[in-house]
Amino acid sequence: MKDPIVYIVDDDKSLCDSISYLLESVHLHVKACHRVESFLDDYDPTRPSCLLLDIRMPDVSGLECQDILKQRGISIPIIFMTGHGDISMAVRAMKKGAFDFVSKPFDHQSLLDRIHGAVKLDQERRRSKEYQQKLLDRFNSLSKREFDVLENVISGKSSKVIADEMQVSPKTIEYHRAKISKKLNAQSIPDLVKLFYDYKNAGLWGSRHPVESIAGSNSV
Repeated sequence: MKDPIVYIVDDDKSLCDSISYLLESVHLHVKACHRVESFLDDYDPTRPSCLLLDIRMPDVSGLECQDILKQRGISIPIIFMTGHGDISMAVRAMKKGAFDFVSKPFDHQSLLDRIHGAVKLDQERRRSKEYQQKLLDRFNSLSKREFDVLENVISGKSSKVIADEMQVSPKTIEYHRAKISKKLNAQSIPDLVKLFYDYKNAGLWGSRHPVESIAGSNSV
């Protein structure tokens, strides 16, 4: 995963410089912008990040920026910077999904703690998304017959029972099981069970099987 970056959006250049210096002193990558439009142009969706955003901005406000990001499907954690009298706006931002808000002037350590928390959240989201994509790719590589065999294995049936029900030889079932384990990168039955339920619980089930089968109702 790429190194994280903290975006700062505030029309006060001296404030941007001050915060940038603070963040760079703890080895964080920083990109400061003075307008929302510049941030939207510079945003790199491939890097973990967070956004330190002034709630009052010319042309496009911080709250409007939050709406734009949501419309574009960008889930970057936002920490709003607020001044005197902006608390009600900050509450609105939090209700709409902002990560946090800080009041000017800042306590440096409190600001750093919030930023580290926001970056960590984005990293965890990205790891989860990457893992889900790997799961989807692996399970989509299974043929329908292999998936049927897997469901039966997960439900606790032996190869002999599965072979009888599918009217094939136990050797054929063992062959399918070996291919399934290889495709899913599973070293054992517990690995298969974990992968199967990670796949199912992540909401990926409907992408392949819109109707639950016996493996969805039977205990392992």
